[in-house]
Amino acid sequence: MRNARGLGRLGGLAVGLGIGAALAATPGVASADPVSPLDPNVAAASVDGVTGTLGTAAVDPAALPDPDIAISIDGFTLLQEGTALAMSGTGDLAIALGANSDADADAAGGIFDSAFAVGTGSEAFADDGSLDSATTFGTESVADATDGNFDSATAVGTDSGAFAGFGGSLESASALGTDSSADSEEGIFNFATAVDGGNADAFLGNGGLASAVGFNSVADAGDGNLDTAAALGTDSGAVAESGNGDLATAIDTGSSPDLAQAGGILTAPALLGSNDIAFVLGTGSTAIAGPDFPTETVGSFDLAAAFGDMLHAVATGSNFLVDILPSL
Repeated sequence: MRNARGLGRLGGLAVGLGIGAALAATPGVASADPVSPLDPNVAAASVDGVTGTLGTAAVDPAALPDPDIAISIDGFTLLQEGTALAMSGTGDLAIALGANSDADADAAGGIFDSAFAVGTGSEAFADDGSLDSATTFGTESVADATDGNFDSATAVGTDSGAFAGFGGSLESASALGTDSSADSEEGIFNFATAVDGGNADAFLGNGGLASAVGFNSVADAGDGNLDTAAALGTDSGAVAESGNGDLATAIDTGSSPDLAQAGGILTAPALLGSNDIAFVLGTGSTAIAGPDFPTETVGSFDLAAAFGDMLHAVATGSNFLVDILPSL
């Protein structure tokens, strides 16, 4: 590019020099009077020429589609264009961007809520609470932070869904990726994160943590306190519920489903297990720690772990049981 520009300048200079030499060497040729750069006729012609060129190349604004955008602040609609909808209550902010997008921060009795919906058919709701936030980025995704305080819901990707609050407070749900789903409801300090088509639920407890990464992975942490469930990999499953301080982790390394289950289950009577640990690393393996469901006996402080494929570790029905496979 640098050489091309240099050649252009050299060529222009050569042409100028040639013309000048030719004029100087030709006798009897009268030169025309120079045209003043301030000549109004020349100036008008130049402007008309430029205007005509620009007018031909420019896009007709009438041919552009109508934007889909809506903005509502403190109960007042500031902007409404196309099919986007935005509603806000006192002290709230709602912004919708995209065809048929919907942002609703119309809190009943709450303040300082925010809802942002970006994408075709996206929906964001932050209702019936205070200091809640709902955000969507993607087509046909939903983020809902409703009926709680200090809740946050974020959905990113096509057909993803995040739900926080619903009677709980200080809860967070994040769904990241196509067909991901995260629920954090009916408790305090619960966190649910789903990535790449995972499904994570942290509900009906306090301090629960659920993380699901991978298509069709499932992580449930609920019905107790300080339970943690993590499922990593396609078709992996981790359940830590109906107890306190339970930990379940499943890491699927192949094509067959894995399951790690720690804690109890809500039956009649309820089987509660606390401080149980279940861990799986492999494919087609299971690890179950805590109560024994067929005999309806409770178990706590149990450890079941499977390191490998097609292994089944069981530490249930009593306390302080350990089953690690393969055997040490």
